[in-house]
Amino acid sequence: MANYIIQISDDALMEMSIAALEAYVVPQRQANKSGERLKKEVETYGLLWGHGVTLPDGDILYSVQKLTVDAMAYRRTDSVLPSEGLKVIKDMITSYWPQYSFLGDFHSHPYEHYNDVERIRGYEFSEVDRKSMIDEQNDPDFRVSLVMTISSLERISNIQPENISDSIICWTFNNYRFWLNACIVYKGDEDDEIALLPNSSHWKNKYDYPDDVDNVYLHCPYLSHPWQTTKFGKKAGIGKHIAGDI
Repeated sequence: MANYIIQISDDALMEMSIAALEAYVVPQRQANKSGERLKKEVETYGLLWGHGVTLPDGDILYSVQKLTVDAMAYRRTDSVLPSEGLKVIKDMITSYWPQYSFLGDFHSHPYEHYNDVERIRGYEFSEVDRKSMIDEQNDPDFRVSLVMTISSLERISNIQPENISDSIICWTFNNYRFWLNACIVYKGDEDDEIALLPNSSHWKNKYDYPDDVDNVYLHCPYLSHPWQTTKFGKKAGIGKHIAGDI
């Protein structure tokens, strides 16, 4: 049986973290019936680029090298709607940077407080997220989905990164907590054989693990070596930061 390994490059991790943080702290202009208003703590969306390879031991590696953020996505606090221009982005990248293959998508889950995330396991993929991934089954290149959850902390923390499970890692920056969760879209030999892996304990409908799949692992090399920074995840000089106060 094979393991699936999703490896996140330093560049991709930086791009995802900044995209999620920006959508969380920078007020976004949104139109409603009464006019425009500023909204913070919204979701963001993007596409994942890299390559997939079968390792000598039979494991499957998806190496996520880049993220392109959908700047025109319609963002809300509890959802994000991708723009209609993504096909053009795909065509441009595959034309000018063919070393990168399309792997899947990324979005964020913003929560006001850390306790909210822990109480409802907000770092998990929602039922809507799962349906969206199933809807992408007609795209043979869609193989990976990532969700980054972000929340605020009561006080500054520089706790080191930790793995909640084989496919979920969390870390902090200043008074923000981040979680990154990975899921693969498994497509078997049969047209209707599809599974989202790994299963989450809170999912209502779970998938039977295919006979040829053992486990799914998320690997972020940069977060594995917190000695790379003097005080990991702690901003020097300035104190507590508040969303919208930039």
